[in-house]
Amino acid sequence: SDSRILQDYAWFERHLGPLVPIEVVVRFDESCPLSLRERLRVMQTLEETVARHHDPSQVAEATEKTDSQQRTYAGKPAAIMSALTFLPEFPEPTYDALTDPQLRRELATRYAVDVETQLMALLPQFARLGYLHQVNKQQSWRLTAYVGSLDRIDYGQYLKELKAAIAPLFDDSSQLSLIASKGVAANHVSVQFTGIMPLVHEIQRQLLDDLFQSFLSAFAVITLIMILLQGGVIAGLISMVPNVFPTLLLFGTMGWLGHDMDIGSVMTASIALGIAVDDTLHFLTFFRRGLQQGLTRRESVRFAYVHCGRAMIQSTIILALGVSVFGLSDFLPTCRFAWMMSASLSAALLGDLVILPALLISPFGGFFVEYARDGEDKDDAHTVSIPFSPTSVSTVSKSLRVPRRSFQQQGLDSETGAEGEDDAGESSVRFPQAFQDEDYGR
Repeated sequence: SDSRILQDYAWFERHLGPLVPIEVVVRFDESCPLSLRERLRVMQTLEETVARHHDPSQVAEATEKTDSQQRTYAGKPAAIMSALTFLPEFPEPTYDALTDPQLRRELATRYAVDVETQLMALLPQFARLGYLHQVNKQQSWRLTAYVGSLDRIDYGQYLKELKAAIAPLFDDSSQLSLIASKGVAANHVSVQFTGIMPLVHEIQRQLLDDLFQSFLSAFAVITLIMILLQGGVIAGLISMVPNVFPTLLLFGTMGWLGHDMDIGSVMTASIALGIAVDDTLHFLTFFRRGLQQGLTRRESVRFAYVHCGRAMIQSTIILALGVSVFGLSDFLPTCRFAWMMSASLSAALLGDLVILPALLISPFGGFFVEYARDGEDKDDAHTVSIPFSPTSVSTVSKSLRVPRRSFQQQGLDSETGAEGEDDAGESSVRFPQAFQDEDYGR
């Protein structure tokens, strides 16, 4: 309501009328037997039908003022314009004083011819106004109806109901017969809906469908990659939980609170998924390193917090603050996109630093331990042998900064001595490749 654009729209609709147009085009083919007067009668019936469905935000009935012929709807001027809007009045003659039926028929025929002649003279004016397009004997008559742009209207539902109300007028030849007072085949008259509202509604529907399909495609591809990286289907699916958490949280909350979704809001789903999976991979990488170093799952989570937690927080703050600048925009989709992105980034960080560690510590984390052990077995093929004198393992552990339990897993203990003593009195210790990482040098 604070937007200048919305304020201007409200002023125009309050002083001039609704601004969102919907066009209904009625086409009469070359072989249509209806006269010009009868065709205008068809347009009048169409206009009355549209008037009954004019304003979907209110419940009222269309009325007609005979003095000014200005149609009203719930006390407001009905925003419907067609050739009938500029049509002069043709008062019907009265034949009550005439007793001769033959004379009455002659006068009625003469009146009809006069009206038809005057209507033919108005065709160029209708064409200049844009409400008539004629090619040879084929005519297209246009009717424009306007609906409010600021009302909470489901334009798609309104357009669907309007089509359902108009279709019977042209699908059944008997309806045309009642309108035109003569038999007319239904294929001689057709109706088409166009204008800004149907066009924008179709574009918005297509964009929303494409964005939803984009999110599903991104989710499927990322899930497949996570399954391959984590070495198991269950582990890959578990790792996707914090990635879909922002989307489920934000859009679920919007649905619960009854907030409408627009293109700017839906665009954030795929973007949030891509950003969340980046932090998830960082956290899982350091968690796996901790497991390969012999740490427990709880200690590996702490190890991941220490090595990548600060970087994840810093990157989220930078991205959220950067995109939040657009939240000050007067363009509503851009403003919603900015705040939705900031909220999605915050929710993604919450999922990676709270939900993901909780899953790793829970029984579900056992699936990641199995993969880490498989990776450690592969690293044994890259071990090195370092000869040393039979000194205590504690001294070697302190000098290399290697956890004591890692030596115990290799069958070494400072109190029981070292394995693998050869004839020269020296021992050989095989260190896994993980112990050779540069992290231990720090």
